[in-house]
Amino acid sequence: MSMSKDVQCLLDTSRGGPLSPAAMHSLTLCGSAGWSDPSGASSQSRRASDLLSAAHDSLASRLAPITPATVLIRPGGGHALADGLAGLLAGVSTPEATATLVVTAIDHSATLRVARWWRSQGHPTITVGVDALGHIDAAALLEAALGSGPTVVCLQLANGEVGTLQDVEPILEQLSTAGVPTLLDATASAGRISIPGGWSVLAADAVSWGGPRGTGVLMVAAGSPWRLSEPAIANEQPVALIVAAASALEAAEAERAVESDRAWGQIARIRDHVQRHVADVVVAGDPDRRLPHALTLSALYVGGESLVRTLDERGVSVGSGSACASDSGEPSHVLAAMGVLTGGNVRLCLPLGCPDDAIELFLTQFPPALAALRQAEPVATVGGGVAPPHPTVQDGAMDDWAEPQAWYDERGNRCPAPVIALARAVFARPPGTVVAVMASDPAAETDIPAWCRLRGAEYLGTRPPRDGGEGLAYLVRTPLE
Repeated sequence: MSMSKDVQCLLDTSRGGPLSPAAMHSLTLCGSAGWSDPSGASSQSRRASDLLSAAHDSLASRLAPITPATVLIRPGGGHALADGLAGLLAGVSTPEATATLVVTAIDHSATLRVARWWRSQGHPTITVGVDALGHIDAAALLEAALGSGPTVVCLQLANGEVGTLQDVEPILEQLSTAGVPTLLDATASAGRISIPGGWSVLAADAVSWGGPRGTGVLMVAAGSPWRLSEPAIANEQPVALIVAAASALEAAEAERAVESDRAWGQIARIRDHVQRHVADVVVAGDPDRRLPHALTLSALYVGGESLVRTLDERGVSVGSGSACASDSGEPSHVLAAMGVLTGGNVRLCLPLGCPDDAIELFLTQFPPALAALRQAEPVATVGGGVAPPHPTVQDGAMDDWAEPQAWYDERGNRCPAPVIALARAVFARPPGTVVAVMASDPAAETDIPAWCRLRGAEYLGTRPPRDGGEGLAYLVRTPLE
C-alpha cells in the first residue's frame, strides 16, 4: 500500500477498524435479502431468520469448535463481558452464600466495573496482580478461586493493550475439575489466535477479526450455571451485523496462519527498531509470549495524548491509554498494574492485512514526532547534558520530619510534568541528594517509581506535602554515580 498525505495510516484497531471485505460483502447481501424481522412469518422474515441462524452456527463452530455453546449477541465486547460475568454471579450465588468474584488487575474495564459493583454490594471480590510483563500470578489466582464457598473467575486469554498471552489452559483445567465456573475474555484475541476449551462463558468482539463495531459475542457453554434474564429487546437482533461478523470471522480464520506470521514480524520489527534507535522508550509486555498484532510503547517526558496528536498530524493513527476504555485521559490501568511507565504511551493494534508501508511510515515518523515534543519540554536524557533546575524548586534545610533537600511542586499539573521535574532534579543535583516532587496526578504513583527503576535512582516512598496541601510528596535519592 502506498501512503499519501490524504490517506491515514491506521495502526490501532482496538476500538474499531475497517470492515474486512467479507464483512462488507455480507452487509450488502443483507441489505437485499436479510432486511426483514427474523421473528416474522413472511418469506422475507424466514430468509432473514435463515441467515441469522447460519451466522450463529458459524460463530459457534469457530469460537467453540469442541464446546457445545449457545450464542448470544451483545452491543460490543464490553457488554458481552459484563453480561457474561453478571450471569455467572447470578447463577452461582445462593441465598445462603454469594459468590466470591476473582478478577485480575489487567482485566478489561467492563470486567473491573462489574467487580467494583459486586464489591460495593458487600460481596467478596479478589483482584489478582500481575508481574512487570503482564503475566498473572496463577498460583494466587488458583488459591483465591479454590477456597471455600462458591466462586466465579474471570480469566483473560491475552491482553489487547500490551499483547501478553496468559497460560490459561492449565488454569482452566484445574478450575473446571474443581467445578469453578470461568468467564474467558477473548475480546482482544478471538480470530487472531486459537481459543482453548474448559470455560463456562466466553466473550468475544467482532472488532478483533475485522467485523463490525457493536457486535459482541457471548457464548454460554452447555451446563454452565449462567443465568441472566434476557430483556425483550434482545430479540431484536441486528441481522446484518451478526451475519457480517460471522463472515468476517470465517475469512479471518482461513487466513489466520499467514496473517499471524505477517503481524508477528511487523511488531517484532517495531520492537527491535525502537529499542535500538529511540532513547527513553519502554516497550511493554512479553516480547515472546504475546499476541501477534498488539504493542504498547511508553515514552519518557511526553504526554500520550500529545504524541497521538503529533503522529496523527504526520499521517499515522495510533491510540493511547487503556485499549478497553473510553478516551478519558486517565492513565492505563494495565500499565499501572504492571508497574511500568503509564505516561507517553502509544498503543498499536494492527489491522488485518496491515501493509509493510504502514509500519515503515510509523518507524519514519515516530522518532521525529517524539523529538519535537521533547524539545518543547527539554530534560536531560541518556545522551544529553544537564538541564537547568525547574523554576518551581524550593531549596531548604531538612526539617524534623523530612529529609529532602529540594522540593518540586507539580501539583495541578498532569503527567509527564512530575516526571520531567524529577528528571531535572536528578540531573541538576549532586549524587545522593534526596529530592521531593509534590504531585496530585494519580499517574505519578506509577510513573515516578517506574522512572527510578529505569534511571537507577532510589525511590524512597511518599509523604504528605510539606505545606499539608493536596497530593503526595514522592521522595527520591539521586543516583550515587
